[in-house]
Amino acid sequence: MLNCLVYRNEKPKPRRKRLRGSRPKFEHQKVARLADYAQKGQFLIRFCDIDEEIEDKIWCVEDHILLRSWIRVPGMEMECGKRVYRRNCNYTGWWPHEKADYYLISTLACRMIDEKHVEIDFPCAEAIAKEREKEEPPRKEEPSAEAS
Repeated sequence: MLNCLVYRNEKPKPRRKRLRGSRPKFEHQKVARLADYAQKGQFLIRFCDIDEEIEDKIWCVEDHILLRSWIRVPGMEMECGKRVYRRNCNYTGWWPHEKADYYLISTLACRMIDEKHVEIDFPCAEAIAKEREKEEPPRKEEPSAEAS
């Protein structure tokens, strides 16, 4: 019966609320947000696809962690240097804070033909190589638990 008593003089402790829109900060990296790198619907080329000599695939940003595959349609080229891609049902994950893994295709170089096809002014090999040479600042190593 004693557990049911309410002490009217005691007030509950106020809870600290996190400010709206605030995110935790990390010393070694910026918190990844899609808007910091690419918008939904923008196209990317993965450097690992170039390493594996897969030139007929690009990726479209679906949301903050998903990319959708687009496959090249070889017979539909309309102008020299432009390639037509068809939407595919393959997805992969991505990390927007790892910019060194992707080449972002400009939105000015893309034109939607219809719902399932897009025409891309594909970048030349020199532009891709130049973008790939850009280095990110080295990350600080996190202190390990064994060092303590």
